[in-house]
Amino acid sequence: MATLFGIALGSWMSGKVFDLTGSYHAAFLNGIAFNLLNLSITATLLWRVQRLRRVAA
Repeated sequence: MATLFGIALGSWMSGKVFDLTGSYHAAFLNGIAFNLLNLSITATLLWRVQRLRRVAA
């Protein structure tokens, strides 16, 4: 569900940024920023799971 929301929001947001700036440059930068945020959240969750597994072992 969150993935579908993100896809829908990302498409809409890129169009809105293009309408405001007249260029996709800012929209691509926005996409990169959100992907980096997603990567950091995923890495943090994986790190925490691995740490919990080591503690439990």
